[in-house]
Amino acid sequence: MRQERRPCMKAACCRVATELGRSLLVLLDLVYPRACSLCDRELWIWQEGPDAFRYLCPDCGRRLATIEAPICGVCGRPLGSGRGDDLRCQACRRRRPALGICWMRSGFYLKGGARELLHRFKYDGATWLAGDLADLMGRCISMAEPAVRSRWDLLVPVPLHPRRQRKRGFNQAELLARGLARKWGMELATGVVRRHQSTETQALLSAAGRRLNVQRAFSVRSSKAIAGKRVLLVDDVTTTGATLTAVARVLQRLPEVERPRRIGAITFARGGF
Repeated sequence: MRQERRPCMKAACCRVATELGRSLLVLLDLVYPRACSLCDRELWIWQEGPDAFRYLCPDCGRRLATIEAPICGVCGRPLGSGRGDDLRCQACRRRRPALGICWMRSGFYLKGGARELLHRFKYDGATWLAGDLADLMGRCISMAEPAVRSRWDLLVPVPLHPRRQRKRGFNQAELLARGLARKWGMELATGVVRRHQSTETQALLSAAGRRLNVQRAFSVRSSKAIAGKRVLLVDDVTTTGATLTAVARVLQRLPEVERPRRIGAITFARGGF
């Protein structure tokens, strides 16, 4: 009889823990009120549904410009309507896909609310937004590609140069990757790649300048975690794909027994539109 009751006792304990946790969050909301990071609307846990964000109201979340189909099946670039069966952009039809990257997706266009959220996260030190950004990114990409979790084995964040990370205090790509790993139940591998060259900020460079800027910026620190795995690179934003391609190249150039089986990439936002 005792063995039959254990599952019931466990379920009851879980319910009690959940209610206690929710009560604590209610208390925190009363002592330290939350507000939407975009419109400053007050957020109260007792008014929120199970899928609510911590620092973003539902209205602002819905207004973010999501990247929707049709998109290029290789690089993830949005396509116009009436593309027929060949779901590739002109660039991917003209040339061989970027070395190492066979699949790339982004959640949002880098404009409006998405741009403002990323700016606060990266440059204003709003690291508490990492969970919401990872959740937004994960929901958007999963809706477009439901099988994304089963197609990949582990997440690898794009590294910052140590000097830039010390100055900023964190690596935004790693925080996003950690949030996604929790949400998707995937393995996270940090320290695989290092950025040994301190490069200019990519934002003001041309496409050719971006490629040259990061061409030799990365090297592999340890291949143990990625050998034979399906690796998904994670970054906050991409425009030309130069940074992600540079990371993929150093992984693809490893000896065959050390290199990943497949390399993809995901970002919160995509610029250049």
